[in-house]
Amino acid sequence: MDIKELLKGRREGLKITIRSEKYGKIVADLYEELYFDNESVMDHVETISGLYSWWASIYRKLEYELELLEERYKMWYSTIYEVEYRKVWIEMGQAKSKRPTVSSVDSAVRRRKPEAYMKWIRKLGRAKHNVALVKDILKAYDTKSQMLIQAARHYTTELGITDMAIKNKRLDSLVQ
Repeated sequence: MDIKELLKGRREGLKITIRSEKYGKIVADLYEELYFDNESVMDHVETISGLYSWWASIYRKLEYELELLEERYKMWYSTIYEVEYRKVWIEMGQAKSKRPTVSSVDSAVRRRKPEAYMKWIRKLGRAKHNVALVKDILKAYDTKSQMLIQAARHYTTELGITDMAIKNKRLDSLVQ
């Protein structure tokens, strides 16, 4: 069975959209990017490093964006936590011997600021998902790279092309 036939029904699931607050919308068709056949091996060998580099840069940018977002969340949460700590302590009667627990204050934050809290959770979840998704895409490119190496080796052996012939062809293309 041909890989195109195998993936035919799953192709829609290979179209992805990454939404980033800082970098906007990135749309990719992984089927088109990762698929190759015997006729296109050499074309893909020439282009894979550029595509891998592009995805690696996207990964680093999204990772950085996630780190900044986590810091902003911590700042927001610590401000809210401090306010809610005082409110819970007042509700407890400001007993000197008994202070609010972390879980009781955390619960108060979630109860009293549910929209803001859920907004942060969604933002963080989306950012973490984006980083994980691009990391998986990079793994897929690593796999494609290994497959291309094997296919190119087979292709060149089948045609009787030697390393010297490939080097000469590269030199010829540089001269033109």
